[in-house]
Order: sequence, then structure tokens, then C-alpha cells
Amino acid sequence: MLIVAWVVVLATRDSGESLGESDPLPPVSGSLTPGDTSSGIATNADVTGDPLPSALVSDLAGEQIDTTALAGQPLVINIWFSTCAPCREELPDFAEVHAELGDQVDFVGINQFPASDREEDFARDLGVTYSLYYDGNSEFISQLGIARYPVTLFVTPDGTIARQAGQLDAERLRSIIAQDLL
Repeated sequence: MLIVAWVVVLATRDSGESLGESDPLPPVSGSLTPGDTSSGIATNADVTGDPLPSALVSDLAGEQIDTTALAGQPLVINIWFSTCAPCREELPDFAEVHAELGDQVDFVGINQFPASDREEDFARDLGVTYSLYYDGNSEFISQLGIARYPVTLFVTPDGTIARQAGQLDAERLRSIIAQDLL
């Protein structure tokens, strides 16, 4: 399926036709600068400086929480899913930094799919021990304008998004937390 899609894109490009703005490409995993459209691939809206949006997400047991209730102390929200290759690469780094800084900074994972044992087990097998929530109706993700994964939001205690980032490693994660949250 993916090969067929790329053949169509390449054939269209080579024939001089344009896909145009009304024919969006599907979201692609990876990390570009927020708002960057130079590649022609949809990217994430830049929400730096915005308040954390209010949306209901649920845990594996189905208990719902409003995302604004997550604020109150420095907060790192990692938005991920198991079939996203960059998400898989960074989850062990998030687990490592959470183990080091979890007493100073809250960590939360939000998955774009409905609650699932498969997604939960996947993250837990990579060492994640922080709270995981699911945005099965895409309310939170839609309000943030997310089109590419992973996304990490660094949220101040008052609920302001201090920074957003794409794929991170442990060193970069520590650096942003020190700069923006501690």
C-alpha cells in the first residue's frame, strides 16, 4: 500500500501535475520544525505559548481525566503510539529521564488510539512507568493540530505550553526540562 502511494506521488510529480492543497498527504512519523511546510508534508501546528487544551483522555481502565487537570507542576507530555518508529526509539529515553527526574517533573504519555492492552504493554516493556492515557476520539490531538509523531509538550505549572518538540533522546530531554521547567 505504501509503495503504491509513493508510486502515485512520484508519477504525479514527474508528470508535472500537482497534488494541490486540497489533497493532503497522510500523517508521517518523524520530526520537523512545527509549522514547517517546506517539505510539502503536513506538520504540527506550533502551540508554544498556548494554554494546554481541555480534552478528555482515559486510562486503560476507562477512567477519564481532563488534560487541564494534568497541570499544576512541571509536566512533560509525550504523544506517541507503538507503530511509530521514532516513538519506539524514544520511549526508553523517556523512561530513563522519568526515573531520574520524576520527583520534580510529572511525565504523562498520551496515545492517539483507544485504550489497549497492546499499547500499554508495549510502553511498559520499554520501561515506561509513568501514567498513560488514550485519546481514542482524537480530541486532544486535534486541538493541538498534530499531524506528525512523536510530539512532546513541556508544560509549566500554570498550564502554559513552554515548548513542543519532535523525537528526543535522553540528553536533549534533560536539557529542555532544565531550561524550560526547572
